[in-house]
Amino acid sequence: MKNKTKAILGTISVLAVFGVSGILAYLTDNDSATNKFVVGKVKIELEEPKWDKAEDTNNNNIPDYAENISPNARIQKDPQVTNTGKNSAYVYLKVTVPVKYVISAEQDGTITNNGQQATQLFSYTPSSKWTQIESKKQENKKTNERNEEIIDSYTYFYYYNEKLEPGVTTEPLFETVVFANVIEGQIDLADLQIDIDAYAIQSDNLPENTNIEEAFNIYLNQNKQEESI
Repeated sequence: MKNKTKAILGTISVLAVFGVSGILAYLTDNDSATNKFVVGKVKIELEEPKWDKAEDTNNNNIPDYAENISPNARIQKDPQVTNTGKNSAYVYLKVTVPVKYVISAEQDGTITNNGQQATQLFSYTPSSKWTQIESKKQENKKTNERNEEIIDSYTYFYYYNEKLEPGVTTEPLFETVVFANVIEGQIDLADLQIDIDAYAIQSDNLPENTNIEEAFNIYLNQNKQEESI
């Protein structure tokens, strides 16, 4: 009897051990992740530091040095673009220069035309950091005595040679413009202006092998511009 009792007790003990093992919990955990994305932004600012900061005693948004100019005058004007957005970008400038049918002269005073030739009234030398894409002549509905369309302006397109990172400013497209050597009495100077427009498009994740010039056409197509190149 004693031996049998011991055997039963031993069996109960073993079952108790298995019973404890069956209620043990597995080590588990769970977690979740929300992937947040911040959409970037392409934003630029066109500046002309010398022009904008120059003295303007007449409060007409024209620097004193740009008023009452004479033929061959060299005028400070320095268009540049700053990337104020969050993404790198390709940037472009469009420069529109007035054209008039005037009599002009060489540096030695020799008359170069009789007033029938379209003369670009301002010239400049672009920085090597910018590349010209193309130029265009803008004509209006008027004609001269030879029934030729009168040209109002020349328009030039440029791109900056490298992508512009956020917070970075381009070199100026040019530092000065030179007024043509026009014979006096032909031009109302109040009508003269150089128009500059700046454009930008993201430089990353464009179609494969898209170069800077081709990226400008993408910009124009997306914004439905008419000056496609």
